[in-house]
Amino acid sequence: FNAEGDRLVATLRNGNLEILSTKSGQTQFTAVGSYLRAEFAGSGGRLVAIAPHTVKADAVEFHLRQLDGATGKTLLTATNRFHVQTLAVSSDRRLVALGGSDHAVHLFDADTLREQPGFRAHDSDIGALTFHPTQPILATASADGSVKVWAHRTGKLLDYFLGLAGNPVTLSFSPNGRLLMVDGQERTTRVYDVAHVTAAGP
Repeated sequence: FNAEGDRLVATLRNGNLEILSTKSGQTQFTAVGSYLRAEFAGSGGRLVAIAPHTVKADAVEFHLRQLDGATGKTLLTATNRFHVQTLAVSSDRRLVALGGSDHAVHLFDADTLREQPGFRAHDSDIGALTFHPTQPILATASADGSVKVWAHRTGKLLDYFLGLAGNPVTLSFSPNGRLLMVDGQERTTRVYDVAHVTAAGP
């Protein structure tokens, strides 16, 4: 959803993006491409999206693209040379986080796509990311079997949970930020109490 809640971006199986009106359900426009994920982020109703780009037979780059929210035109591109598996946008829509095969969290300014200081988070692929609704906190989930909670400005680990089986698919804070839910290939939804976690740490 966009900030006003009147538009929705959907990633289709054919790789295209559709922007829909939540009031009418009508498609406002379609952006043709090979997009994997997209979110509204930054100012002016813009979007960010991940699109793989084949460089040669054995090399694929993953482009983080900023798109005009009215036309779908690409405005900016940041190139990532690791397999991007997940994208998340902060609640204020100013920060974009990427995770994937290099086991690290990559942070970008949503308006400029300039990369910010990131940090190594796991010992295997990061499959899911989510920002806390009110604090500068980011949660990550990985195929290494762990879910971790970070102060993303400093890369400080605030808490962690073990025992996740298989690749994580979905990670989300509750609206009040007191619970953290993860779901994945193990077909079990796990809910963690994170009410004690603050960006300042213990």
